[in-house]
Amino acid sequence: MLLLAISLNCVVALAQAEEPVRLYEGLGSFHRPVKTKVPEASRFVDQGFAFLYGFQYEVAAKSFKEAARLDPGLVLAHWGIAATNGNYINKTFVSEEENRAALEALREARRHRTRGTEVENGLVEATFLRFSEDPKADRVKLNEAYSAAMNVLWQKHSKDADIGALYAESILNLRPWRQWTLDGKAQPGTEEALATLQQVLRINRWHPQALHLWIHAIEGSQNPERGLAEADRLMDLQPGLLHMQHMPAHIYNRTGQWKKTIEANVKSAAVYRRLFYAQGKGLNYSHGRHMLVYAAAMRGQSELALQQLSQIFDGMEPVSAGSSDFYTAMKSMLLVRFGRWQEVLALPQPKETQPFALAMWLEARGVAYAAQKEPEKARSELVAFDKVKEKIWSGDDLKLIQIASHVLAGEVQVSEGKIDEAIGELRKAVALEDRLAYTEPPDWILPTRHTLGAILLDGKRYAEAVDVFRQDLRMHPHNGWALYGLYRALSGLGKAREAADAHAQFRKAWEDADFEISSSCMCLPATGKR
Repeated sequence: MLLLAISLNCVVALAQAEEPVRLYEGLGSFHRPVKTKVPEASRFVDQGFAFLYGFQYEVAAKSFKEAARLDPGLVLAHWGIAATNGNYINKTFVSEEENRAALEALREARRHRTRGTEVENGLVEATFLRFSEDPKADRVKLNEAYSAAMNVLWQKHSKDADIGALYAESILNLRPWRQWTLDGKAQPGTEEALATLQQVLRINRWHPQALHLWIHAIEGSQNPERGLAEADRLMDLQPGLLHMQHMPAHIYNRTGQWKKTIEANVKSAAVYRRLFYAQGKGLNYSHGRHMLVYAAAMRGQSELALQQLSQIFDGMEPVSAGSSDFYTAMKSMLLVRFGRWQEVLALPQPKETQPFALAMWLEARGVAYAAQKEPEKARSELVAFDKVKEKIWSGDDLKLIQIASHVLAGEVQVSEGKIDEAIGELRKAVALEDRLAYTEPPDWILPTRHTLGAILLDGKRYAEAVDVFRQDLRMHPHNGWALYGLYRALSGLGKAREAADAHAQFRKAWEDADFEISSSCMCLPATGKR
């Protein structure tokens, strides 16, 4: 989750500070009417909303500021400047500087209230509650007060799609990325946000922010397919907006539409390259490429996955040390996914300042040796891994390291012929993976059930393997690895018709793969291609 926030915030922070403000193409047909005698000011207000809804706050701010310059009496222009200084689900803090700038803009909007409509002035007054003269004010309470005020405004103006969308966003901001419990129950406010967004989409089924927020609100549920229609409508609706072009992938990934996930992120990466990277604006588009890598791995497109991972580092700045640590580790994890053992063993050792990457490098080496039937070397890497993991004692990295610990122990035990012990370790890994907080894509890129299922198959425990693979397919629909494992397990049980159906599904899922598999995990001796 932290990595997602870092990635998105870095993209949002890429303001085109040196460039004069201009009108962009590819922002869709969104329009918010305002009373002005300066048509260009109205266009900049529309653009400000488009970028605001698309989580590109600094470009939105420049648009709203230009609208205010062209027509100083435009209430929504000043409100928009304030809104771009607020928090949102991928940025939960507000700096003192942002707080001051927001209050200044809102005071300016209030000075022009005679030009404003009832709903515009109401929006200004509600937004005042997001900020405080006290820099130490409780952000949670400010968010709650703002959301309550937006609820009142929405009840008064229930035909105004923008007010509904902003109210729904205020609810999501109360519990960023925690709309659902791990067992699938809606958190407080989630159903209200969904009901509000449904009403907004009845007013305007193409409202970009309602489509965007619906995806965010539903993606972590146990029924992400409820967002498919919205994802399809948002796809290419605003092709010039980085985040909006990417957002459908959050649903496609969750519903196993891996090819569409790749398409959405290839397109959004092209937007990034056109608007930011080509101008040398810092960090590369790591979040979208991460999702693309994950989807490509699920489809057996190893070259695409590795290529996209390498591009994450292209232009990465030292400020994102946390991201660098994770993506360095991801290289080890991907090579294990694809069974490239010699490449794993040739990887340079990560720096001591990258403890997570170092631990996962050791884990990958241990798996590589175990897969090549060198149990002594594998256990040696496990011992080294155990020493490094003691230095990682908190946060999301620790949860991933705990999973890796059980996976590596299980792999070593398989290489030593201790199958029952290995299965026990992998079941512990599965239980830990199931308790990871929702994030998209998952930070653990090789589902532990793929390894557990492969071990069960190796031990001819076919019925157990069928259960494991079916559970995985409920969580990661249509992924080729689990489909292949299911085919093998059903064949072992003599269920020829069901096995043939699973194999047909596997071939479709694997249609663009660049290598073949003979196991759901390349990590077992005598399985997969080396």
